[in-house]
Amino acid sequence: MNSKLKKFENILVLPWEHKYRWTKPVGGPIYPDWDSHADIRHRRDGETWDTYPNVIPNSDNIEIYNNEVYYGGHIKEHFGHFIQEYLSRCVQYKMIIERNVNAKLCLTGDSTQTWQTIPSYIKEILNFFGFDETNVLLVNKPTICKKLFTIPQEEYLGKQELTSLNYIDILDKNFKPKPKNERSGRFYISRKNTSRDKGGLLGESYIEELLKKLNYTIVYPEEMSVQEQIEIYSSASKLVFVEGSAIHGLQLLGRNYVDVTIFSRRKKEKFAFGELRPRVHKLHYIGVDSTIHRIFRRRDNTKYLSSTGRAKCMGLPTQSQTKNFICKMAREQNQKINFSLDELQDRIIRDYKEYVNYLDI
Repeated sequence: MNSKLKKFENILVLPWEHKYRWTKPVGGPIYPDWDSHADIRHRRDGETWDTYPNVIPNSDNIEIYNNEVYYGGHIKEHFGHFIQEYLSRCVQYKMIIERNVNAKLCLTGDSTQTWQTIPSYIKEILNFFGFDETNVLLVNKPTICKKLFTIPQEEYLGKQELTSLNYIDILDKNFKPKPKNERSGRFYISRKNTSRDKGGLLGESYIEELLKKLNYTIVYPEEMSVQEQIEIYSSASKLVFVEGSAIHGLQLLGRNYVDVTIFSRRKKEKFAFGELRPRVHKLHYIGVDSTIHRIFRRRDNTKYLSSTGRAKCMGLPTQSQTKNFICKMAREQNQKINFSLDELQDRIIRDYKEYVNYLDI
Protein backbone atom coordinates (compact mmCIF):
# COMPACT_ATOMS: atom_id res chain seq x y z
CA MET A 1 0.00 0.00 0.00
CA ASN A 2 1.22 3.51 -0.83
CA SER A 3 3.19 4.95 2.09
CA LYS A 4 1.59 8.37 1.56
CA LEU A 5 -1.91 7.07 2.24
CA LYS A 6 -3.51 8.46 5.38
CA LYS A 7 -6.37 6.74 7.15
CA PHE A 8 -9.21 8.44 9.03
CA GLU A 9 -12.05 6.90 10.97
CA ASN A 10 -15.52 8.35 11.51
CA ILE A 11 -14.71 11.42 9.44
CA LEU A 12 -17.30 13.89 8.19
CA VAL A 13 -17.40 14.43 4.42
CA LEU A 14 -19.38 17.40 3.09
CA PRO A 15 -20.73 18.17 -0.39
CA TRP A 16 -18.64 20.79 -2.05
CA GLU A 17 -19.46 24.44 -2.62
CA HIS A 18 -17.57 26.61 -5.07
CA LYS A 19 -19.47 29.78 -5.90
CA TYR A 20 -16.91 31.62 -7.99
CA ARG A 21 -13.99 30.55 -10.16
CA TRP A 22 -11.23 32.02 -8.00
CA THR A 23 -12.73 31.44 -4.56
CA LYS A 24 -11.54 28.53 -2.48
CA PRO A 25 -13.99 25.61 -2.38
CA VAL A 26 -15.59 24.27 0.77
CA GLY A 27 -16.32 20.57 1.23
CA GLY A 28 -14.77 17.13 1.15
CA PRO A 29 -13.33 15.46 4.27
CA ILE A 30 -13.25 17.72 7.34
CA TYR A 31 -9.93 16.61 8.74
CA PRO A 32 -9.23 16.79 12.47
CA ASP A 33 -6.45 19.26 13.23
CA TRP A 34 -7.27 20.90 9.90
CA ASP A 35 -4.10 22.96 9.55
CA SER A 36 -1.82 19.98 10.16
CA HIS A 37 -3.07 18.16 7.05
CA ALA A 38 -1.96 20.63 4.38
CA ASP A 39 -0.32 17.85 2.35
CA ILE A 40 -3.60 16.00 1.67
CA ARG A 41 -5.93 18.98 1.38
CA HIS A 42 -6.75 20.44 -2.02
CA ARG A 43 -3.82 22.39 -3.45
CA ARG A 44 -3.13 25.02 -6.10
CA ASP A 45 0.13 26.81 -6.85
CA GLY A 46 1.89 24.85 -4.12
CA GLU A 47 -0.50 26.01 -1.38
CA THR A 48 -3.71 24.75 0.17
CA TRP A 49 -6.75 25.88 -1.78
CA ASP A 50 -9.76 25.00 0.35
CA THR A 51 -11.68 26.45 3.27
CA TYR A 52 -12.88 25.06 6.58
CA PRO A 53 -16.71 25.21 6.64
CA ASN A 54 -18.40 27.96 8.63
CA VAL A 55 -21.15 25.61 9.82
CA ILE A 56 -20.93 21.91 10.71
CA PRO A 57 -24.32 20.17 10.27
CA ASN A 58 -25.94 18.57 13.29
CA SER A 59 -26.14 14.80 13.59
CA ASP A 60 -29.79 14.65 12.51
CA ASN A 61 -28.80 15.63 8.97
CA ILE A 62 -25.83 13.30 8.56
CA GLU A 63 -25.75 9.93 6.82
CA ILE A 64 -23.43 7.06 7.76
CA TYR A 65 -21.34 5.07 5.28
CA ASN A 66 -19.76 1.94 6.74
CA ASN A 67 -17.53 0.56 3.97
CA GLU A 68 -13.99 1.61 3.09
CA VAL A 69 -13.64 4.66 0.80
CA TYR A 70 -10.74 6.40 -0.93
CA TYR A 71 -11.18 10.13 -1.33
CA GLY A 72 -10.54 11.43 -4.85
CA GLY A 73 -11.84 14.98 -4.86
CA HIS A 74 -14.66 17.09 -6.21
CA ILE A 75 -16.74 16.66 -9.34
CA LYS A 76 -15.61 19.80 -11.15
CA GLU A 77 -17.75 20.22 -14.26
CA HIS A 78 -14.87 21.34 -16.45
CA PHE A 79 -12.84 18.94 -18.60
CA GLY A 80 -9.40 20.44 -17.97
CA HIS A 81 -9.82 21.33 -14.30
CA PHE A 82 -11.27 17.93 -13.40
CA ILE A 83 -8.25 16.17 -14.91
CA GLN A 84 -5.65 18.62 -13.64
CA GLU A 85 -6.97 19.10 -10.11
CA TYR A 86 -9.00 16.06 -9.13
CA LEU A 87 -8.04 13.00 -11.17
CA SER A 88 -4.57 12.15 -9.87
CA ARG A 89 -5.79 10.82 -6.53
CA CYS A 90 -8.35 8.62 -8.30
CA VAL A 91 -5.71 7.12 -10.58
CA GLN A 92 -3.55 6.14 -7.60
CA TYR A 93 -6.44 4.21 -6.04
CA LYS A 94 -7.25 2.19 -9.16
CA MET A 95 -5.49 -1.06 -8.25
CA ILE A 96 -6.44 -0.85 -4.56
CA ILE A 97 -10.14 -0.63 -5.35
CA GLU A 98 -9.89 -3.34 -8.01
CA ARG A 99 -8.59 -5.74 -5.34
CA ASN A 100 -11.21 -4.85 -2.74
CA VAL A 101 -14.80 -5.38 -3.87
CA ASN A 102 -16.18 -3.47 -0.88
CA ALA A 103 -14.00 -0.39 -1.35
CA LYS A 104 -15.22 2.64 -3.28
CA LEU A 105 -13.82 5.81 -4.75
CA CYS A 106 -15.31 8.77 -2.86
CA LEU A 107 -16.10 11.91 -4.86
CA THR A 108 -17.93 14.97 -3.62
CA GLY A 109 -20.58 16.71 -5.68
CA ASP A 110 -22.74 19.67 -4.84
CA SER A 111 -26.04 19.09 -3.05
CA THR A 112 -27.97 18.62 -6.31
CA GLN A 113 -25.53 16.31 -8.08
CA THR A 114 -26.25 12.64 -8.75
CA TRP A 115 -24.49 10.07 -10.90
CA GLN A 116 -27.11 10.66 -13.58
CA THR A 117 -26.42 14.42 -13.73
CA ILE A 118 -22.62 14.19 -13.86
CA PRO A 119 -21.42 15.35 -17.32
CA SER A 120 -20.80 12.45 -19.69
CA TYR A 121 -17.14 13.39 -20.24
CA ILE A 122 -16.43 13.02 -16.51
CA LYS A 123 -18.05 9.58 -16.52
CA GLU A 124 -15.94 8.66 -19.56
CA ILE A 125 -12.76 9.76 -17.79
CA LEU A 126 -13.67 7.74 -14.70
CA ASN A 127 -14.65 4.73 -16.84
CA PHE A 128 -11.24 4.86 -18.54
CA PHE A 129 -9.69 4.11 -15.16
CA GLY A 130 -12.23 1.46 -14.18
CA PHE A 131 -14.63 3.58 -12.12
CA ASP A 132 -18.38 3.65 -12.57
CA GLU A 133 -21.58 3.90 -10.55
CA THR A 134 -20.91 0.54 -8.88
CA ASN A 135 -17.61 1.53 -7.24
CA VAL A 136 -18.03 5.28 -6.72
CA LEU A 137 -19.59 6.88 -3.64
CA LEU A 138 -20.86 10.31 -4.69
CA VAL A 139 -21.36 12.46 -1.59
CA ASN A 140 -24.09 15.04 -2.12
CA LYS A 141 -25.17 15.35 1.51
CA PRO A 142 -23.22 15.37 4.81
CA THR A 143 -21.87 11.86 5.40
CA ILE A 144 -19.81 10.18 8.12
CA CYS A 145 -17.38 7.74 6.51
CA LYS A 146 -16.36 5.05 8.97
CA LYS A 147 -13.05 4.39 7.20
CA LEU A 148 -11.59 6.89 4.71
CA PHE A 149 -8.18 6.89 3.04
CA THR A 150 -6.66 9.78 1.16
CA ILE A 151 -3.41 10.72 -0.53
CA PRO A 152 -1.79 13.95 -1.78
CA GLN A 153 -2.58 15.15 -5.30
CA GLU A 154 0.13 14.11 -7.72
CA GLU A 155 -0.91 16.82 -10.20
CA TYR A 156 -2.63 20.11 -9.51
CA LEU A 157 -3.07 23.58 -10.98
CA GLY A 158 0.13 25.60 -10.80
CA LYS A 159 2.41 22.79 -9.67
CA GLN A 160 5.99 23.58 -10.68
CA GLU A 161 7.59 20.16 -10.21
CA LEU A 162 7.57 17.47 -12.88
CA THR A 163 5.03 14.69 -12.46
CA SER A 164 6.69 11.73 -10.73
CA LEU A 165 7.74 8.72 -12.77
CA ASN A 166 5.97 6.46 -10.26
CA TYR A 167 2.69 8.11 -11.23
CA ILE A 168 3.53 7.77 -14.93
CA ASP A 169 4.13 4.05 -14.29
CA ILE A 170 0.58 3.71 -12.94
CA LEU A 171 -0.79 5.37 -16.08
CA ASP A 172 1.30 3.06 -18.27
CA LYS A 173 -0.29 0.03 -16.64
CA ASN A 174 -3.76 1.39 -17.36
CA PHE A 175 -3.27 2.00 -21.11
CA LYS A 176 -0.40 1.53 -23.56
CA PRO A 177 -0.10 4.10 -26.39
CA LYS A 178 1.23 2.84 -29.71
CA PRO A 179 5.01 2.46 -30.08
CA LYS A 180 7.03 4.74 -32.36
CA ASN A 181 7.01 2.42 -35.38
CA GLU A 182 3.20 2.13 -35.38
CA ARG A 183 2.39 5.82 -35.08
CA SER A 184 1.07 8.00 -37.89
CA GLY A 185 -0.97 11.11 -38.53
CA ARG A 186 -0.68 14.81 -37.76
CA PHE A 187 -3.49 16.51 -35.89
CA TYR A 188 -4.33 20.08 -35.01
CA ILE A 189 -6.61 20.27 -31.97
CA SER A 190 -8.48 23.49 -32.58
CA ARG A 191 -10.11 25.99 -30.23
CA LYS A 192 -11.72 27.89 -33.08
CA ASN A 193 -15.25 27.03 -31.97
CA THR A 194 -14.62 27.91 -28.32
CA SER A 195 -16.69 30.87 -27.18
CA ARG A 196 -14.68 34.07 -27.43
CA ASP A 197 -15.03 34.97 -23.76
CA LYS A 198 -13.04 31.85 -22.85
CA GLY A 199 -9.96 32.89 -24.76
CA GLY A 200 -9.20 32.21 -28.37
CA LEU A 201 -6.19 32.49 -30.60
CA LEU A 202 -5.97 35.39 -33.00
CA GLY A 203 -6.26 34.09 -36.54
CA GLU A 204 -6.93 30.47 -35.74
CA SER A 205 -8.84 30.10 -39.01
CA TYR A 206 -5.63 31.03 -40.81
CA ILE A 207 -3.60 28.54 -38.85
CA GLU A 208 -6.10 25.80 -39.67
CA GLU A 209 -5.79 26.50 -43.39
CA LEU A 210 -2.01 26.53 -43.22
CA LEU A 211 -1.85 23.24 -41.33
CA LYS A 212 -4.29 21.62 -43.75
CA LYS A 213 -1.75 22.40 -46.47
CA LEU A 214 0.81 20.55 -44.37
CA ASN A 215 -1.44 17.46 -44.16
CA TYR A 216 -2.68 18.04 -40.64
CA THR A 217 -6.16 16.82 -39.76
CA ILE A 218 -8.18 19.48 -37.93
CA VAL A 219 -10.22 18.19 -34.98
CA TYR A 220 -12.54 19.87 -32.50
CA PRO A 221 -12.33 18.07 -29.15
CA GLU A 222 -15.67 19.39 -27.89
CA GLU A 223 -17.31 17.33 -30.67
CA MET A 224 -15.48 14.11 -29.73
CA SER A 225 -15.83 11.52 -27.02
CA VAL A 226 -13.00 11.11 -24.53
CA GLN A 227 -12.21 7.72 -26.07
CA GLU A 228 -11.90 9.27 -29.54
CA GLN A 229 -9.48 11.85 -28.19
CA ILE A 230 -7.41 9.15 -26.49
CA GLU A 231 -7.24 7.13 -29.72
CA ILE A 232 -5.80 10.14 -31.58
CA TYR A 233 -3.38 11.20 -28.86
CA SER A 234 -2.06 7.67 -28.37
CA SER A 235 -1.38 6.94 -32.04
CA ALA A 236 -0.46 10.26 -33.74
CA SER A 237 3.07 11.23 -34.72
CA LYS A 238 2.49 14.98 -34.25
CA LEU A 239 -0.06 16.93 -32.22
CA VAL A 240 -0.52 20.69 -32.32
CA PHE A 241 -2.66 22.37 -29.66
CA VAL A 242 -3.72 25.87 -28.81
CA GLU A 243 -3.21 26.36 -25.08
CA GLY A 244 -6.38 25.20 -23.36
CA SER A 245 -8.31 22.40 -21.70
CA ALA A 246 -7.93 19.84 -24.48
CA ILE A 247 -4.22 19.50 -23.66
CA HIS A 248 -5.15 17.93 -20.33
CA GLY A 249 -6.42 14.93 -22.29
CA LEU A 250 -2.77 13.92 -22.65
CA GLN A 251 -2.67 13.52 -18.86
CA LEU A 252 -4.95 10.49 -19.18
CA LEU A 253 -1.96 8.72 -20.71
CA GLY A 254 1.49 7.87 -19.44
CA ARG A 255 4.57 7.68 -21.68
CA ASN A 256 3.48 8.62 -25.16
CA TYR A 257 5.90 8.74 -28.13
CA VAL A 258 4.43 11.83 -29.81
CA ASP A 259 5.74 15.29 -30.74
CA VAL A 260 3.58 18.00 -29.17
CA THR A 261 3.56 21.68 -30.15
CA ILE A 262 1.52 24.21 -28.17
CA PHE A 263 0.56 27.70 -29.30
CA SER A 264 0.86 29.59 -26.00
CA ARG A 265 -1.82 32.20 -25.34
CA ARG A 266 -0.04 33.67 -22.32
CA LYS A 267 3.39 35.20 -21.94
CA LYS A 268 6.15 33.54 -19.96
CA GLU A 269 4.12 30.46 -19.17
CA LYS A 270 4.65 26.96 -20.50
CA PHE A 271 1.22 25.47 -20.07
CA ALA A 272 1.22 22.04 -18.38
CA PHE A 273 5.00 21.71 -18.84
CA GLY A 274 5.50 19.76 -15.61
CA GLU A 275 2.81 17.28 -16.59
CA LEU A 276 3.73 16.85 -20.26
CA ARG A 277 7.53 16.78 -20.14
CA PRO A 278 7.71 13.30 -18.49
CA ARG A 279 5.03 11.95 -20.85
CA VAL A 280 5.72 13.00 -24.43
CA HIS A 281 8.68 12.49 -26.76
CA LYS A 282 9.13 16.14 -27.77
CA LEU A 283 7.47 19.27 -26.43
CA HIS A 284 7.57 22.69 -28.09
CA TYR A 285 5.92 26.02 -27.27
CA ILE A 286 5.22 28.78 -29.78
CA GLY A 287 4.49 32.07 -28.05
CA VAL A 288 1.92 33.90 -30.15
CA ASP A 289 1.85 36.62 -27.49
CA SER A 290 -1.78 37.60 -27.77
CA THR A 291 -5.18 36.34 -26.75
CA ILE A 292 -8.57 37.66 -27.75
CA HIS A 293 -10.73 37.43 -24.66
CA ARG A 294 -13.69 39.37 -25.96
CA ILE A 295 -14.85 41.18 -29.04
CA PHE A 296 -16.51 44.38 -27.93
CA ARG A 297 -19.05 46.40 -29.89
CA ARG A 298 -18.66 50.13 -29.84
CA ARG A 299 -21.70 52.34 -29.84
CA ASP A 300 -21.35 52.89 -33.59
CA ASN A 301 -21.48 49.08 -33.94
CA THR A 302 -17.92 48.75 -35.25
CA LYS A 303 -15.85 45.95 -33.77
CA TYR A 304 -12.43 46.14 -32.21
CA LEU A 305 -10.19 43.64 -30.54
CA SER A 306 -9.27 43.35 -26.89
CA SER A 307 -6.01 41.48 -26.54
CA THR A 308 -3.42 40.89 -23.87
CA GLY A 309 0.31 41.17 -24.27
CA ARG A 310 2.09 42.37 -27.39
CA ALA A 311 -0.36 41.97 -30.24
CA LYS A 312 2.26 40.50 -32.51
CA CYS A 313 0.36 37.70 -34.16
CA MET A 314 -1.84 36.65 -37.02
CA GLY A 315 -5.52 37.29 -36.52
CA LEU A 316 -9.09 37.93 -37.53
CA PRO A 317 -11.55 40.30 -35.83
CA THR A 318 -13.89 37.32 -35.49
CA GLN A 319 -13.44 33.68 -36.33
CA SER A 320 -16.54 33.81 -38.56
CA GLN A 321 -15.17 36.53 -40.84
CA THR A 322 -13.30 35.49 -43.95
CA LYS A 323 -11.32 38.68 -44.55
CA ASN A 324 -7.64 38.31 -43.91
CA PHE A 325 -6.38 40.34 -41.00
CA ILE A 326 -3.08 40.67 -39.23
CA CYS A 327 -2.75 42.44 -35.91
CA LYS A 328 0.79 43.85 -35.83
CA MET A 329 0.62 46.15 -32.84
CA ALA A 330 -2.06 46.99 -30.30
CA ARG A 331 -2.59 50.45 -31.78
CA GLU A 332 -3.26 48.91 -35.21
CA GLN A 333 -6.09 46.67 -34.07
CA ASN A 334 -8.57 47.88 -36.67
CA GLN A 335 -6.20 47.89 -39.63
CA LYS A 336 -7.18 45.20 -42.13
CA ILE A 337 -4.57 43.85 -44.50
CA ASN A 338 -5.25 41.20 -47.11
CA PHE A 339 -2.82 38.30 -47.26
CA SER A 340 -2.84 35.16 -49.31
CA LEU A 341 -2.18 31.84 -47.64
CA ASP A 342 1.31 31.73 -49.14
CA GLU A 343 2.06 35.20 -47.79
CA LEU A 344 0.81 34.10 -44.39
CA GLN A 345 3.11 31.11 -44.49
CA ASP A 346 6.02 33.39 -45.36
CA ARG A 347 5.13 35.60 -42.42
CA ILE A 348 5.05 32.67 -40.01
CA ILE A 349 8.42 31.50 -41.29
CA ARG A 350 9.83 35.01 -40.87
CA ASP A 351 8.35 35.75 -37.43
CA TYR A 352 8.61 32.25 -35.97
CA LYS A 353 11.60 30.85 -37.87
CA GLU A 354 12.91 29.02 -34.81
CA TYR A 355 9.69 27.00 -34.67
CA VAL A 356 8.95 26.10 -38.27
CA ASN A 357 10.74 22.77 -38.12
CA TYR A 358 8.31 21.58 -35.45
CA LEU A 359 5.46 21.88 -37.95
CA ASP A 360 7.48 20.83 -41.02
CA ILE A 361 6.77 24.13 -42.77
